[in-house]
Amino acid sequence: MKARPKTVALIGVAVLCVGFVGCAGEPNAEDKRGSETVAGVEVSLPEQNQALWVMPLDQYMVSQVQIKREAYLHALISQECLTGQGFEQTVPSPDLTDDGTESSVRNRFDEGVAAKFGYHLPAESSPADDVWFAYTRRPMSDTELAALDGCVRDLMADEDVPKWGPRTLDYSPGIAQAAILGAREDPTVADSAKEWAACMAPLGVSDLPSTPASMPSESMKARYGWANFSEVDSSPPLTSAEISDAVADARCRESSGYSAALYQAEWSRQVDLLQSNAAALEDLRKEISATDAEMIERVATLVSSS
Repeated sequence: MKARPKTVALIGVAVLCVGFVGCAGEPNAEDKRGSETVAGVEVSLPEQNQALWVMPLDQYMVSQVQIKREAYLHALISQECLTGQGFEQTVPSPDLTDDGTESSVRNRFDEGVAAKFGYHLPAESSPADDVWFAYTRRPMSDTELAALDGCVRDLMADEDVPKWGPRTLDYSPGIAQAAILGAREDPTVADSAKEWAACMAPLGVSDLPSTPASMPSESMKARYGWANFSEVDSSPPLTSAEISDAVADARCRESSGYSAALYQAEWSRQVDLLQSNAAALEDLRKEISATDAEMIERVATLVSSS
């Protein structure tokens, strides 16, 4: 049968993104770092870092490294199943390095990011990840694909296989999204957005949004050729026009005070949400930690026995 490229279900890397975020207003000293007891639960706050867009709720979210680890574990289990049916393949490991600066929902946008990625989702690829992505998109015959589908169904039905469920993936990002939306309506942020729009005027964008959160506009996307790239596994090429516009946008966000205002507004709202959801979030943190530890152990066992 004819082999065909196929993205392997459940073993590709999921990337969760909420959008460009920020805040307004100078936070209280206790907002910046430290710990406190809320309703009998001790919660901690990280140090503020606008460059990395560090937020109080980051610690309660599944990271991209943890998502990749789940994908790797499921690939190893699926490959055992496939090998038993005569389809042998070595499963490469994605880059599982965790430097502590990554969040599955953080999307930074500054001049450095804009100069490198334009309006594309920032994504650094290591050699290990390149090999991993090639594996997940390897050509497969119809027979092997059917076998894989069966293996994946068995894997997902097996309650003993650790997985990230809807609660672990969605609860904290859902709360964080409320902070993002609220921050964008903050008066200081709204005033800064007006300054940003004035700064962007020389670009002559006919449909310039009233807020950077809606960038790039539809006319800009059309000029970059994005309309021709709607497939899940495709991405429009990065053009010089996109980079030029994105860099100007980033500079205007900085000079207008929009980025700083947005960061502070979002931070203060996340602190409030952390305090009002402290018990549930701390339970979630323990659940994420336990599940990740189980995944690490299962991966090590499978790799050592292969």
